[in-house]
Amino acid sequence: MTLLSILIFYTNTTKRSRYKYVSSSPDMELVKKAEAGDAVSQYDLANWYGYRKRDEQYKEWLIKAAGQGLSDAQYDLAVSYDSGDGAEQNKALAVIWYWEAANNGNYEASYNLGLMYDTGEYVTMDKKLAFYYYMVSAKHGHVPAMHNVGVSYYDGEGVKKDKHEALKWFKKAADRGNDRAYYNYNVVLEELSKSR
Repeated sequence: MTLLSILIFYTNTTKRSRYKYVSSSPDMELVKKAEAGDAVSQYDLANWYGYRKRDEQYKEWLIKAAGQGLSDAQYDLAVSYDSGDGAEQNKALAVIWYWEAANNGNYEASYNLGLMYDTGEYVTMDKKLAFYYYMVSAKHGHVPAMHNVGVSYYDGEGVKKDKHEALKWFKKAADRGNDRAYYNYNVVLEELSKSR
């Protein structure tokens, strides 16, 4: 049996704010707070607009909230630039905003950066940085990142090769329902049992 490779899919769903999207116009108190510079209100207002249609108003308020360091807004802006949904597709800006969000603690952004560094998509391939970002995300419970940490340990890419560590990370991901990690766990378990 051969090991299945890195999971290559980007986390590309935006966060949704706590704001309730029931009215046909935004709450005036929310608008006042957003206009006064409150980052959370700006993010909520962006999502109010984005709930209906990801247009210029969505992007405008998202940029304001992201610019103030709100990691969910930074991540959503990165996803918008990455996918072209809510902003004109711009992979360079997507990388910048993923980086900002990751550095502000957004583990989904960390996972996406890991993939970019692992594959060399829109950045210079760097397996050590890929592993770093996967690990950050995995430690926050991101299951595909756990799988990819296991693959990195198994292949020795970005980190010293260690099948026992690979087994540990595959088990963590498999225990959370990842079929690919379950398969890889059994492959590595069989390899380790043969080497005894």
